[in-house]
Amino acid sequence: MKSAIILVLLCFCSIAASAQATCGTHDAYLEQMKNNPEFRLKQEQSKQSSSSGIAYEGIVTIPVVVHVVYNIEAENVSDEQIYSQLDVLNEDFNSVITSPTQWHEVAANPEMQFCLATRDPFGNATCGITRTYTDSTEFHIQTSVKDESTGGISGWPARDYLNIFICDIANLRGYATFPDAEDSIDGVVLDYLSVGRGEEFAFSDPNYNLGRTGTHEVGHWLRLTHIWGDGNCNIDDGIMDTPNAPGPNYLCNVDSPACPNQSPGYAGPLICMVQNYMDYSDDACMNLFTQGQVDLMRKAFDSNGSRVSILSSRGCDPPAQNLVTFTLNFDEFPGDMSWEIIDEIGNIVASDGNFPPGDEFTPSPLAHTTKVYTLDVPDGNYTLKLYDSYGDGFCCGVGGYKIELIYDDLVIDGPDFDGSELSVPFSVNSSNFRFVGGSATGSMVDWYDPANWNRRASPGDCYEGDIIIESDCVKNDGLEINPPTEFIVEDGVQFTVNN
Repeated sequence: MKSAIILVLLCFCSIAASAQATCGTHDAYLEQMKNNPEFRLKQEQSKQSSSSGIAYEGIVTIPVVVHVVYNIEAENVSDEQIYSQLDVLNEDFNSVITSPTQWHEVAANPEMQFCLATRDPFGNATCGITRTYTDSTEFHIQTSVKDESTGGISGWPARDYLNIFICDIANLRGYATFPDAEDSIDGVVLDYLSVGRGEEFAFSDPNYNLGRTGTHEVGHWLRLTHIWGDGNCNIDDGIMDTPNAPGPNYLCNVDSPACPNQSPGYAGPLICMVQNYMDYSDDACMNLFTQGQVDLMRKAFDSNGSRVSILSSRGCDPPAQNLVTFTLNFDEFPGDMSWEIIDEIGNIVASDGNFPPGDEFTPSPLAHTTKVYTLDVPDGNYTLKLYDSYGDGFCCGVGGYKIELIYDDLVIDGPDFDGSELSVPFSVNSSNFRFVGGSATGSMVDWYDPANWNRRASPGDCYEGDIIIESDCVKNDGLEINPPTEFIVEDGVQFTVNN
């Protein structure tokens, strides 16, 4: 379609089908374009790369973290409802659902899959869902659900995760940011009454009960605009194989006429593509992306794309078993040093050496510096071996080493190395379990009760049941828990709080 594209930073959909669902932040976008030269330049660069870039080939896997921000229990949607939304995304973005005959030639498979994160930004086990109580009864653009100062919660790094926020949005079904948004606001926001599908869940409108609000907003997150281009027949979405439409469509009027003026090269029928996920049609009506839309979305993952870093995310990898940091403080002669960490059956699990030696006139660039290594090792017994080819260990009163377990006590700390080789045995046993509490009433908190868990199913549904109990978990009713280093939750635990 035409090259004129209006990008709006946030696109909103109304809760009621009868209401004219329009983009609510177009004026804010224009204000940014007018007053923020850096933002304006980034938008222009993005349009150029989108028009000239090459669409990424291969399956795209996108780690997802869902942040539930609730004021009342009805807003604290269940894990099952969230799972159903992920199911819809995986179906809509990784298949070509049977589309009407007139659109068969242009319907395309985005070949994208979405997984709830199993690994958080620190490498710990996670269920991919966070729950945060808020005093805010609803969120607007000005009171962002992504801002802790306004009752929300900060998202996880946008370079590694798709952040989906679920909350009570004032008169909206959802909104999303386009690529190139600042990390602090990046992501998709869904109203709690527009999440997932299923007769057992509550929805604001029975016409929008199949999870297509999520599909629509993720399309925005991948740079798709509304199919009518947020304008009239003089503006369109910039996609060649979608018909130029005079405005949004509601319900499922398959005979809705398209604009009489179409882009050169458009050969499709002169009716609106009401089945497209980027229209406002009923959920049951939507069933396709076009090849042009797929190409644009996948360009976000090419080598210069705005979301290419997602491809190297470890968000859906197994969580780190034990994060260990090894700190090496070099003396004046780093070139003499090397080290290994060996497990109990003799395997070398980590090592380094061949550091620049320097000479009598030019010291090594590593002299008197510190190098920190982060390791991921299972529970077990290990040996740190330090080697010095000159045979004097750490020289001249400088140099040293330290091994620490993340979230645990110091294991080894000391500079006692004055020969050619030093062996230091140590053990790693830090299988903690992460948990962030949900709501609670009264003085009795049953942490295994589905009403109170961070997750809403048996522990086995989380990544191998690994859940770490946070050291400072503050509940919405004022309950504060400061547990010791480790709790192992196996069959359910009750905490009794005496007021």
